[in-house]
Amino acid sequence: MLVTAVAAATIMGDSMLYNVLPSQVDAFGISVGLVGVLLSANRLVRLVSNLVAAWAMERLGMRGPLLASVFLALGTTVAYGTAPWFSVLLVARLVWGMTFSVFRLSGYLVVLEESSDGSRGRLMGFFTSGMRIGSIIGVLLGGLLFDVTGRTVSFLVIAAIGLVGLPAALALLKSGH
Repeated sequence: MLVTAVAAATIMGDSMLYNVLPSQVDAFGISVGLVGVLLSANRLVRLVSNLVAAWAMERLGMRGPLLASVFLALGTTVAYGTAPWFSVLLVARLVWGMTFSVFRLSGYLVVLEESSDGSRGRLMGFFTSGMRIGSIIGVLLGGLLFDVTGRTVSFLVIAAIGLVGLPAALALLKSGH
């Protein structure tokens, strides 16, 4: 449950961006053509970051990479709301891709460690579903906030809600992971 809470809390800003960036491109001050570049950047970086996350977690354990990823993910959400230039948004997307690799791998590792043959599929489904619930909240609440409050406030509110991931990550790591 804890690793699911971490993933769900931190994915909200990324999911919100998928919703509001294409529909509110003027608020970000970029061209329509750059929307695709931004939205795909996090996927491209994962070709490398999945390997880096595995390497880091193998050598450092889960604690350092997971905590760093929570802070970096919250920082990317803040950047989505405040970045004045395309280059800053692009760096934030690349950083998000790296953090997502850590979140996903952490979830998979916890499920593998804590499950039995009879519960592994159910627990993997719980982790994946929980992450998608965070995405739904980011899309729905984030889109509504964006329409009501604008770009900066909406992303800052979603980042503040994402702070839930920090105590969940700390509790997870205290439990021995």
